[in-house]
Amino acid sequence: MKYQNNIMKYQFTLQALFLIVLFLSGCVKDYEAVDELSFKANGELVTANSVSCHLRDNRESISITAFLSKTDNSILSINLKANRVGTYPFTDNYLDGRGDIVTYPDGMYSSNTTKTPEGQVVITKYDTTNWLISGTFSFVAYKDSVVKKVITEGKFSNIRCYTF
Repeated sequence: MKYQNNIMKYQFTLQALFLIVLFLSGCVKDYEAVDELSFKANGELVTANSVSCHLRDNRESISITAFLSKTDNSILSINLKANRVGTYPFTDNYLDGRGDIVTYPDGMYSSNTTKTPEGQVVITKYDTTNWLISGTFSFVAYKDSVVKKVITEGKFSNIRCYTF
């Protein structure tokens, strides 16, 4: 009987402790992929419908592809050699730092032309536990080295990256 009284005495405390742990575990927010990407193209705001990110070259390089329209297959793509938080300027090497935008009926514009590339990506978050990436970008892309699109105020948030 004495053993039962001790259990009864601590039963309320144990139940309260269990409820506190349960409540606190429900309040912990896990990192979730948000997959948001937006930018201005020649001053006009564009928000992606969906975004994908792939890590290549043993996680030394990043490819981000943003699908801009559900109806016409317009895309923005960014390729860069990066594997941590930092600033990555675009180069004249296709995989080391490049931005492209394909719109219809306009066609393809690229930062990687005969002109010196103008643009950069700033990675502000590179989470190797959850494989999420966030940052900003801007670049100038040319079509036929003449007509250009100026991409400004680009940002992406919590994009989940996959390895291939």
